[in-house]
Amino acid sequence: MMALFSSMPMFAKQDVEFFIYFDKPPFIIDKVKQIGLSYEFMSALNEYSEKYNYTVTLVPKKRAIYFSQAHSGVLWTNPLWVDDPDMVKYTWIKDLILERELYITNAPHLTYEGIESLSGKILVGVRGYTYFNLEQAFKNKTITRIDVHNEKVIPLMLLNNRADVGVVGLQTYEYLKRTIPEIKDKLHILAGYKKEFYRSILIDKSQPELKQDIENWMHSERGFAKWQALKEKWLYYVQDMP
Repeated sequence: MMALFSSMPMFAKQDVEFFIYFDKPPFIIDKVKQIGLSYEFMSALNEYSEKYNYTVTLVPKKRAIYFSQAHSGVLWTNPLWVDDPDMVKYTWIKDLILERELYITNAPHLTYEGIESLSGKILVGVRGYTYFNLEQAFKNKTITRIDVHNEKVIPLMLLNNRADVGVVGLQTYEYLKRTIPEIKDKLHILAGYKKEFYRSILIDKSQPELKQDIENWMHSERGFAKWQALKEKWLYYVQDMP
C-alpha cells in the first residue's frame, strides 16, 4: 500500500478552459474531432505544464469574453476587436500570428484603388463582423453587403457568382486554397489593398499565472521549437503580396 501511495502524483492538474469565437481554418478544422492549430496548441501546452490541463471551446464572441473574465482567456484575437486598444482591460500575449485582411474576387481585372473601386459591387462578409473601412459605404449603399455565417463560405459564394468581392483572413484563405483547388484556379486577391494585423492571446487580469505558464512554455527550448513547428504546419508565411 505504501509503495502504491508513493507512486501517485502529489497533486492533480487544474483544468483551464480557454475560448475561441470563430470556427474557421486553420484555427479550427474539425471541432468534433478537435483538429486544428488551436487544439494542437493546447495539447503542446499540456505536455509542458505541470500545473494546468488546457482545453479550448468554441463559443460566440460575447460569451467568450464573458467566460474568460471568470476562467481564463481567448485565443487568437486582437485588442481592437475586444475594445482594448490600449491593452489595459486585459493581459495580452501579443503578436503571435501575423495576419492580413484580404479582398478576394472572381473578377480577373478588378483592382483596388480606394473604396470607390468597389462601388456598385456585391460584397460578402460574415454576419456580425464589422469591416471598419467599409461601413460608411454600406450605410450609403454604394456597396451592397450580404452576409454568411462562416468565413469558409465566402470563397464558395464567389465561385458560384453570388457576389463580386469577399473579405477573408489570409491564413484562412491560404488554407482553403490548399484544400479546394477551384479557389486557387478561379479566385484571386484584389491587388492594391493591404491591411496587416496580429493575432494575440487575451488573458483576464485575474489570471496572471496563466500568462506566465504559457510564456514559460513559449520561451523554453522545447516550447519555442514546438511553436515554430506548429506555425510551419498550420500557418502561411506572410510576405510581400500585391
